[in-house]
Amino acid sequence: MKAAVCKKIGRVEDVVIATLPSPQLREDHLRIRVRACALNFPDVLMVQGKYQTRPPLPFAPGMECAGEVIEAGPKAKGGFKVGDRVMAQPGVGCLAEEVCCSPMSVYSIPDTVSYEQAAGFIVTYGTVYHAFADRGGLKRGETLLVLGAAASWAGGNMVNRAAGPVNMLGYVVWSSLFALPPLLVMALVLEGWPRISAGIAAADSLTWASVLWQSVGNTMFGYGAWGWLLARHEAGSVAPLSLLVPVFGLGTSALVLGEPLQPWKLTAFALVMAGLALGVLWPRLSQRFTR
Repeated sequence: MKAAVCKKIGRVEDVVIATLPSPQLREDHLRIRVRACALNFPDVLMVQGKYQTRPPLPFAPGMECAGEVIEAGPKAKGGFKVGDRVMAQPGVGCLAEEVCCSPMSVYSIPDTVSYEQAAGFIVTYGTVYHAFADRGGLKRGETLLVLGAAASWAGGNMVNRAAGPVNMLGYVVWSSLFALPPLLVMALVLEGWPRISAGIAAADSLTWASVLWQSVGNTMFGYGAWGWLLARHEAGSVAPLSLLVPVFGLGTSALVLGEPLQPWKLTAFALVMAGLALGVLWPRLSQRFTR
């Protein structure tokens, strides 16, 4: 079978597409045809020999994947059968055409979830659950409040408001320069210059188009227009418009990526639009009712 193969411990760039023998199926395991595989930070550490699990060489990285069951051992539990759509976390070997895994680490996926979505679910979801439930001690009925992103967004809006009606394009350009030094330091510390230079050398036209959009379209135009509105209008009339961000995000994913719009997403759309209408129209309606 074809696989992404790590033949020696070292750089991720040394992983090659090669042929490995199909994994031997244990009588209590399942064989899965891989349709999509996630890439996680532990996969990189495993190739570099820095992870707690060190499989024998050569091996195919990949902690989790999604696909369909093509063979079940005679003693495999869980009720899985050939043809079932599943996601799995065998821990290694998912960057290949086939992988064998214990049913204890296999989960069925609904028809409304794509292989690509399911492939990246287990590790990320499990990590978040571990952080909230195991480390944070979050219990049923309690509320989790995420403050970091909200505080940064609110602080930026307060600074924009205090700046007044300035040249917003110049304001955004110069203020964005302050993010470069810490981001560069973090990239050098966490990634290293060889990986940064390799990424730049491998960048294609689509990559540079994305960079151009983030710098010009999203930052200069998007934040510039947002700051221009905040500087000239009451924050209470401008800020509710940010509720449209998830609406446009989900709508674009449906139009461009073909993601389904389940009833719960449509319900979320309706709730967001109701909240936006209430935030924008209520001050006017309340004044009319009090007259």
